[in-house]
Amino acid sequence: MSKSKPKPLTGLAYMNRFRCIGPDCEETCCYGWRINLPRAEYEDLTGIYGSQRDGFACFELNSLPEGVPERLANESFAFLKMKEDLFCPFLDKGLCVIHRDHGESHLPTVCATYPRRILELPREDVLTGSLSCPEMARVCLLDDDAMQPVILDRDQLPQKIEAATTEPEPTHYYARYYGAINAYIKWVLAQKELKVRDSAFLFLTLAVEIQPFFYRGVNENPASKLDEVLGRFADPHFIVERVKAFRGLPELQNDHVIELVLGAIVAGIKQRRSPIFAALAVRVLQGLPEVVAASGKGEISLELPVGDIRRRALDRGARLDAVFGPRLEAILRRFTVNFWVQNLFVDEPDLLFQVRKYLFYLGSIRFLLVNHPALLDSLSSTEAEATPVFEKAVVEVVQSFLRAYDHDGRILRGVLDGMQPLGLDRLETLRDLLLV
Repeated sequence: MSKSKPKPLTGLAYMNRFRCIGPDCEETCCYGWRINLPRAEYEDLTGIYGSQRDGFACFELNSLPEGVPERLANESFAFLKMKEDLFCPFLDKGLCVIHRDHGESHLPTVCATYPRRILELPREDVLTGSLSCPEMARVCLLDDDAMQPVILDRDQLPQKIEAATTEPEPTHYYARYYGAINAYIKWVLAQKELKVRDSAFLFLTLAVEIQPFFYRGVNENPASKLDEVLGRFADPHFIVERVKAFRGLPELQNDHVIELVLGAIVAGIKQRRSPIFAALAVRVLQGLPEVVAASGKGEISLELPVGDIRRRALDRGARLDAVFGPRLEAILRRFTVNFWVQNLFVDEPDLLFQVRKYLFYLGSIRFLLVNHPALLDSLSSTEAEATPVFEKAVVEVVQSFLRAYDHDGRILRGVLDGMQPLGLDRLETLRDLLLV
């Protein structure tokens, strides 16, 4: 009997260009993380290094409740214990000692996989990258052809790699029909005449409309309603009408959007996931006259009115767009495509949850960019002089922001839960995140 042919590995062109730059990287992969160790990996590493390195206990066993199935207990057996400075005990001058001394095969699966993300689908596996890695962000966001679909060589993958997401079996309506929504999202993103904000507004409108009858746990077959809605949303006249209405909105007037973003930035500083983000966020806040940044502990207090911050952000955004508008649009398009390709919204309660997450990311990234001190200073110089500053700022903002929020479900959930008290819980207010 012949062996079954392996599924093709597809992805985006930037994945062919990514190479880890090791100690030359401005970030440290494992800083502040809780790196899971299955039993086999724990036994492998303790067999090589023992339980300590330089007098520091490197591992901690997970405390699991009684009755946990043996398979799950073995998968979450232990974790690497970070030092007090939040760096990994196996890090030496920017290099992983495990990888240096014993090769990739002895790395924890989490470490071998990152910053790659594999999406397992029935007919193919899709490889993308996490933009919380600086080098991954560079090759994805700054290369014009980064989003070209390509066939990738599986031999280039690490020996140990785990899927970030696996398409679920269509055992319930939500899993059975989410593919139709996903196909519509990809179709919209392929329409070059639509700007990033136009596409985002269509996604938001769609998510709000289908939320009452299409969500995880739905018991009534939504097929006929989905067919009607998707048929309407794919109609060119409908799209033109919706986009025209969105583009006709006045400039941002909703101060609650700024409150949400500022609160999230402060939470990101306190969370200590990324020293780069903390330093950037403090510089951004210190560049706002309305904000007082206390020295030392990163405690931030806001002096209202927030409306002044909103107006200043809009003015600065206009300056940035006047110089780099088309380039920024292209970069945010690549960010958007990467986001939707690697995230199956079927993992979330509904499409609206994923759209809210995306709108928060988009609005926050733009706020940080338009208030980036070095970028603001560069706008008064020539475009040739400002371009390297712009590119560096884009990578710094996107990478460090995702480092702070994309790997911590608790802080992200806190931000999304905070939308409703601010009134950001319906189409007419959520869309304001696109006006930053």
